[in-house]
Amino acid sequence: GLTPADDTVPVVLHNADFALGHDRKTLWVVRPQHPFGSDDCGARNKVSSRLQIARMPLAGLLDGTGRWTPVAVIGPEDTGFPLNHNAAFARDPAGILPDPRRIRINFTTADTSPDSLWTYTLRWLVLDVP
Repeated sequence: GLTPADDTVPVVLHNADFALGHDRKTLWVVRPQHPFGSDDCGARNKVSSRLQIARMPLAGLLDGTGRWTPVAVIGPEDTGFPLNHNAAFARDPAGILPDPRRIRINFTTADTSPDSLWTYTLRWLVLDVP
């Protein structure tokens, strides 16, 4: 199922975005991974550094037997920024993921300086669907 960034905390599902896959049979989620890191002064960040993408058969959600399958994690090594948060899927006008082979994830990046609030920038990555 869903996993934390390390084993020191339980999985928390909040500030997540959900979308139906192109096949309309798969539910996708992008969510912040806990625990959040620390800023340049050692204080715990209020937003995530890592985003987890996972999927589940829609039938499993509807009948209560579903389990999330992790697909990817977006982190500082992918974006070049210590904070990666507020993620959302890019969808077609019907709200469906438009491409069966690629998923675009929109998210916000920031640094951890004392003025980090002013470093928020919207970015996106395209992931190949395994």
